[in-house]
Amino acid sequence: MRKHAHEWLEAHRTFNQKTASILLQSFLRAAILTNLFKIHKNACSILQRVFRGTLGRRKWTRLNQLRAASLLSKNLLMFVKRAQFRRKKAASTKIQRTYLKWRNLKLISAVKLSAWVRGRLARVKLTKFMRSVIVLQNRYRRKRAKLRLSNLKMEMKSVSSLKSKNEEMKSEMAALKAMLKMTAEKDKRETEKKEDESELKLLRAKCEKLEQQQHNNR
Repeated sequence: MRKHAHEWLEAHRTFNQKTASILLQSFLRAAILTNLFKIHKNACSILQRVFRGTLGRRKWTRLNQLRAASLLSKNLLMFVKRAQFRRKKAASTKIQRTYLKWRNLKLISAVKLSAWVRGRLARVKLTKFMRSVIVLQNRYRRKRAKLRLSNLKMEMKSVSSLKSKNEEMKSEMAALKAMLKMTAEKDKRETEKKEDESELKLLRAKCEKLEQQQHNNR
């Protein structure tokens, strides 16, 4: 049997309603599922992020620990190496100090030896020079003494000659005085004789000359 048009329209309307409701339900379920998926996805991403963060922090802590351990090992090695370097430096400085002391002592001893040798040579030269000077002085003094002795001898001879001359002059003066006395007596006796007067004058002049010579010799 054939259906009526109204039934066909009703069936078509119900079919459209069903399909529309199915589509709406599918859209709603899709929206719900998408929201759930998004929520689950966000939750999964959060969980993954947290898990990755924990793993990263663990790795970071491990890296920090490794870095700290390396730094500690480096610091320890640095302290050890520094201590070794300081010990080596102290030993080297001590060796250098001892070497410099030894070298300075050697130089000082060499300088002292050279100074002593130079002083010894200078003293030897000085002693030789002083001896030669003393010998020259002795020779010069001996020559001076010889000259002085010869001069003294000449003076002694001249003094002795002067003494002898003085004695002769004294004897001559005594003789002349006696002659003068005699002539004076003769003059008293013979005042008239001119020859006796001239002789008296001559004798007086001779006496004066002898007195002057004696005075000059004194």
